[in-house]
Amino acid sequence: MPSMSVSLVAHLSAGLSEQSRRNIHDFLVTGFHIAIERRILSPGDLIPSERELSAELGVSRNVLRRAISTLEGDGFLVTRHGHGTVVPSDHRKSTNSSFGFSEEMARRGFTVTTRVLRAEVRFPTPTESINLGIGPTDELIDLARVRLADGEPVALELALIPAWALPTSYDATTSLYVTMEGHGTRPVRLLQEIGAVAADADAARALGVPLAAPMLRITRKGFGADNAVVEFTTSYFRNDRYTWVTEVRR
Repeated sequence: MPSMSVSLVAHLSAGLSEQSRRNIHDFLVTGFHIAIERRILSPGDLIPSERELSAELGVSRNVLRRAISTLEGDGFLVTRHGHGTVVPSDHRKSTNSSFGFSEEMARRGFTVTTRVLRAEVRFPTPTESINLGIGPTDELIDLARVRLADGEPVALELALIPAWALPTSYDATTSLYVTMEGHGTRPVRLLQEIGAVAADADAARALGVPLAAPMLRITRKGFGADNAVVEFTTSYFRNDRYTWVTEVRR
């Protein structure tokens, strides 16, 4: 068995005997998450077959199959017919996930960096006042950032945040959601719109793609625990580097 498979089996086996039968599915899913985050499994790696993993771990193939299906639904694994199940090399995100970019990429084993294009405090336009539910004299924080994974530009993120929702020390280089969580203002509910657009000059220059290249645009409105709007963000993702995954069940 290849060394990667041995490492994966050893990682998943640790503590498995202590799990109740009911919790094995969740334990396996979490184990795979950690294996990917720690690069025990790297992008492009082929995981052992269902039969091999079932035998090595001593778990039923049915439970293992359900765990792999969950991971596929969340974008952590992808099955390619005739090839097997692999860790995807492109950047994937589940539409059911409330994680921010930094958190999502870190969970997938990528190193996240940020290039800040704009970070300023100003008053809102009339449209921004409506979107954020703030008055014309209430300050907002206007952020424009290029988000990179392993040094590669993946997304252009344009975020508007009510000034009260972020600490004054925030410099826009780190995770927005982690900072908001520490400030007690992280969104607990998200409304998202997803569509395809052509890259304009600003997006093309920021992400290093041709003008009018196809892009994925996600507009996200985040609500706090008191239902106040704490975020209005429009993000442009490279179509050749980023995939959104959704799972629909009857």
